[in-house]
Amino acid sequence: MAFADSFVECMQNAGVSTVDHSAVTDPSHFVPAVQYVQQWLNGLEASTREGIDEVATNEPISQLLAHSEVNVAPGLEQLLAGFDSATGWPLSTLLQWCVHCAEQAQAANPAQ
Repeated sequence: MAFADSFVECMQNAGVSTVDHSAVTDPSHFVPAVQYVQQWLNGLEASTREGIDEVATNEPISQLLAHSEVNVAPGLEQLLAGFDSATGWPLSTLLQWCVHCAEQAQAANPAQ
């Protein structure tokens, strides 16, 4: 199974069915990019991080991280669009699942 297939299947098993295969780029870019966004979010002050989670749970703001003004998640526009469609999920939780699923997909597809 290809990296993207493994990743999407893992996300679906977690209950996040809004991530599409086309959102998953080459693992050598995708995995570090997702880890970077998670580190960026975790590096914010607790109140800021909690505020982003609260808003992202009900509003489609995740995609804003990929825009040039913010530029925290370049190349992850489609993934973040999938996050925005997954209402009810805090951004931090989606990123945790995303990192977990990326690691699982890499383990299942070591040649990629």
